[in-house]
Amino acid sequence: MLLQTGWADRSLRVGLERGDIHRLHRGWYIDGSLWNDLYPEQRHLAHVFAVVAAGRGAVGPMMGASAAVLQMLPLWFLLPDRVHTLLVDRRASSSRDVLRHDIPTSPVDIVDVDGISCTSLARTVFDVARMESPTVGIACADAAFRRLAASGRDYDEVVAEEFRAELRSLIGKAPGARGLRRAIEIVELADGRAESAGESAERILLSRLGYDDLRLQVPVQGPDGRLVFPDVEVPAANAFVEFDGNAKYLDPALRGGRSADEVVLDEKRRDNWIRARTGRIMVRVTAADLRSERALADRLALYGIQVPRSPWRV
Repeated sequence: MLLQTGWADRSLRVGLERGDIHRLHRGWYIDGSLWNDLYPEQRHLAHVFAVVAAGRGAVGPMMGASAAVLQMLPLWFLLPDRVHTLLVDRRASSSRDVLRHDIPTSPVDIVDVDGISCTSLARTVFDVARMESPTVGIACADAAFRRLAASGRDYDEVVAEEFRAELRSLIGKAPGARGLRRAIEIVELADGRAESAGESAERILLSRLGYDDLRLQVPVQGPDGRLVFPDVEVPAANAFVEFDGNAKYLDPALRGGRSADEVVLDEKRRDNWIRARTGRIMVRVTAADLRSERALADRLALYGIQVPRSPWRV
């Protein structure tokens, strides 16, 4: 995937200007069309690979968002402009696209992922929660809990709480760390029953708008006898909130042989049934509605829902 420079300077410059190639790191490039097809997490992973390859073993363990992509955790549209590593040699310095963090880290918090050293799952979740936005932090945390505790519709509360205790221990060992309050909020809210990063993002924004009693994946009896599971139930608003991602309509692998139009009709029938069965409002939100508390409050207002806490105060 990575192409080491073998081009003449002029050819390389022209390729970069035309978008035929994309620069990942000094001396390391990727095909431009391939780059354009990658998700943000995949783009950052390619950047991490380039930095590790160029460093030839002299790069410290990956941490934060860079460790998250190695462990296949979502970053909710975040594309870091720098690779994050732990500082292991004080003679080394950060660069334009590599940020070295001088943070005390226990050896037990360092693992190997496919030959690349990075922070452990718990340490990665903790660092992302405190360093990145709340929506990125909760998407990453929920995915980690889901990996450890969820199996289909089954959820192991014991395993989940053991992992939460591990995260709380990391918080307790880092008094005064940057973003600690945000990390505490995310660790306490994290729940592996969330099935997507969008569902995670909507939940933390709902929480910040003043909704405390949020229930995930509440089963509703479907018309054919099978259960359906709306994303988040918000009893105080008499509503369900459902993340409407583009993939369910555009990705053939998720459409199950149906056309995009057929998926739209099926989703509409599902919403109508849930409303009739429960008497609750069905609120559909997109990524644009989850940019901020204010954006989500505006979306809810279209359904006649006034939030408990002003988004201007959050």
